[in-house]
Amino acid sequence: MLTITCAYVLRMFAILKSLLLVLPSLPGNIFTQSARLGKKVVRHSCAFGSARQTASPEMSESASGNDDRISLFDLSGHRKYLNADERRLFLAAAACFSSEIEVFCLLLHYTGCRMSEALGLRPVHLEGDENTLILQTLKQRRRGVFRTVPVPESLMNALQSRCGDDDMPIFDWHRSTAWEKVRAVFARAGVHGPQATSRGVRHGFGVAATSAGIPITLIQRWLGHSRLETTSIYLAITGPEERNYAQRLWQKNEDITVQRERAA
Repeated sequence: MLTITCAYVLRMFAILKSLLLVLPSLPGNIFTQSARLGKKVVRHSCAFGSARQTASPEMSESASGNDDRISLFDLSGHRKYLNADERRLFLAAAACFSSEIEVFCLLLHYTGCRMSEALGLRPVHLEGDENTLILQTLKQRRRGVFRTVPVPESLMNALQSRCGDDDMPIFDWHRSTAWEKVRAVFARAGVHGPQATSRGVRHGFGVAATSAGIPITLIQRWLGHSRLETTSIYLAITGPEERNYAQRLWQKNEDITVQRERAA
């Protein structure tokens, strides 16, 4: 019985040895194919990484996906939102360009919409009787999610004057083209830094709405956030009310200092 078992093991070993000698000579064996596939994956990964590094800040932010991860400051502590003065400079600079570019910038300013949402606006989305826009919320897990945002009558009239076919976008631009136009407006306005993007205009809208005392749930709906926690980041920005409280504290500290000096 032991002799038969040893013979069987020796034969199996011989078969395995033969296979190991034959496999490397096959042109399409699994080992060489796996190696080639691995090299392709590495090359594509490197190319993808390089493309992301050379992309504009606007395109990179648009590709990042989820608004739930947004922050109002970059890793160096620089603002990513427009303050009140920069918002005014942005509108003043937009007025120096063509009416099409100006209206597009006004749309971003008054609605806080994403650039892709502005480019998707069609005549059918204009509610002229109520001066509201119907915007498709693009950063949702499902399609077909819309929201309404009120706009000034002047902006509604400007948008209606540009309407053509109901099925055609009001702004027939590619996203990269729109980004270049917005960047030119910021350059003329003299606004530079991470806030000089359409995302900066959107954040500036959120900060301004919060400072104006608009309910946070309404701001959430206007901006198309799926979670209230995302909108709540605008509450962390120092607004007029918070500064008033701080000034009261500073005044109280000054009064205490004066009383101590007089007592001394």
